[in-house]
Amino acid sequence: MRERSGHLRRPGAYNGGMGFSRRKTEQAIQRTLSEEITDLGDERLGFVTITGVSVTPDLARARVRYTVLGDDEVRRATASVLEEAAGTLGSLLGTRVRMRRTPRLEFVYDDAIDHAMRISALLDEGGPA
Repeated sequence: MRERSGHLRRPGAYNGGMGFSRRKTEQAIQRTLSEEITDLGDERLGFVTITGVSVTPDLARARVRYTVLGDDEVRRATASVLEEAAGTLGSLLGTRVRMRRTPRLEFVYDDAIDHAMRISALLDEGGPA
């Protein structure tokens, strides 16, 4: 593409090289998966929150970060359910979100909240200085 000055403009040059459509795709995937996961109906599934989605530039893979309310047993069971349902969720995603290709879903537990809670607990134990 050429700007008015005659210089070539790189597509996706803003936002660290991530194109606008890729960011929108990630948001659409996050929104859709948040809705579809609640409809899985598996009693092993804990209370899941999708915290973020990152897709590769070629849209072949999507890393889906999530948190689960509950203990380690609930987290393991939820991870198992999400791995088993990845194909089904990918198919549903392909019908609900308009994309060139439907990415293969990879679910990754997001421990950022757990980490923040541990830091907060450590700070609380220390008390005022």
